[in-house]
Amino acid sequence: MTPSQSGADIAKMAMAGDGNDNVTVHNGRVDGMELFFAAAESNVEEVRKLLAVRVDPNFRDYEQRCPLHIAAGYGDLGMIQLLVDHKANVDVTDRWGRTPLAQSEGHPKAERLLKEHGAKLTMVRMQKKAVREKWEINRTEVKVGPVISSTLKSTVHRATWRGIDVIAKYCLNDVAGIVKEEVENEMLHEIALFATLRHPDLVMFLGCCLQETPIMFLTQYMNNGDLENYYASKRKQGGEGEPWAANVKMVNRWSRSILRALDFLHNCTDPIIHRDLKPLNILLTEGLEVKVTDFGISRAVNKYTLTSTMSPQISTDPNGITLTDPKDPSPSASLKKNEDWSQGTGGMGHSMTGGVGSHRYMAPEVARHEPYTEKVDIYAFGLILYFMSCGRRPFHEFSDAGAVLNEYAAGNEPRPKVSECPKVFSPIMSSAWSAVPSERPPARELVEQMVEAYQAGNQGCKCIVT
Repeated sequence: MTPSQSGADIAKMAMAGDGNDNVTVHNGRVDGMELFFAAAESNVEEVRKLLAVRVDPNFRDYEQRCPLHIAAGYGDLGMIQLLVDHKANVDVTDRWGRTPLAQSEGHPKAERLLKEHGAKLTMVRMQKKAVREKWEINRTEVKVGPVISSTLKSTVHRATWRGIDVIAKYCLNDVAGIVKEEVENEMLHEIALFATLRHPDLVMFLGCCLQETPIMFLTQYMNNGDLENYYASKRKQGGEGEPWAANVKMVNRWSRSILRALDFLHNCTDPIIHRDLKPLNILLTEGLEVKVTDFGISRAVNKYTLTSTMSPQISTDPNGITLTDPKDPSPSASLKKNEDWSQGTGGMGHSMTGGVGSHRYMAPEVARHEPYTEKVDIYAFGLILYFMSCGRRPFHEFSDAGAVLNEYAAGNEPRPKVSECPKVFSPIMSSAWSAVPSERPPARELVEQMVEAYQAGNQGCKCIVT
């Protein structure tokens, strides 16, 4: 018997023994073993009957496996849901340390369903995946430089790897009051998502170091930093006059890059909602091309259940840090830095958390803890377009970004003044931040509008815009 055996193999071996002394015999078989057989045979009615007479859904066989391991090994969605509904433990481990999530490998829908119910990635699984897929990096090859930024749970450093300038993000697991496993699980989530993404308008994931603590991962180094600080440096160079803003052509080019990145994310097999799109997470290359980064609170969702029920259990401490419901499978918080910031996490699809992201760029439906879709990223893009085209931070007229959230909570819909920006962008901004999420155009449509705006301003130019 090996850890790689299928659900059918598990069911067959389950007959041999159970490791439980206190069991009830039912029709000549042990009730717990009946549950194993029924799960392996996808016999939903039999499983319902057994659970109805209080057979333990977490009953273990002699290898310490549970019926959920079997259902996950088969990728049996109905059986997984039934067992979970009866309090089956989604993170139970067998004698090899394998969880149902690990057993479900090769069944993406089963993996997604288990994650929706709070199943966590395990370090062992991620280590093996990193080695198998060739993105495990030898830590001795990484020379760590100065800290660029930090949050309560991570630090970002300049570094070099095999002679290449890179960014190294380290997990902080020795912070007082924060559980090490929770912090590591959040970074494992980010690595698991980031490692699957390949697009020219996204910052490149290079690899990770999971074999020792603190765990860390490497990404492409972007010479000109983030958009927020790039604008700030330009403003300082110009003195204390009007805010600096890039010209219309540059803003149009940057906008197309951001929108192409969103179009890619939103149209993955399991669509990805970034949930924290803002100038600080848009980085610039040496040639002033922009790329989207930071997937720490991004979520892949079931395309058929993009509209989700949000958790209302959100509170804010005196330091401006948003705290999630302690029952949330992966609670998160972030340091108040550079601007008012709040961060939280939730499961995919059915249980994403409200109140997630930066206050200034947060869509009204997220701030109100209402159901939301990928259109929250489109809303954020509208505000970023405002920032890029006029050089002012959105809602600069408010005392602080938190005041905007109070307006949302009161049912109001404040927006920046499009009159402060070049007219060519006014209709695009207005549609992107529409009060009705369904009326916000998809990213691909906004790319087309940007191309049309570019061509209208460059009549006679025969260059190809992409």
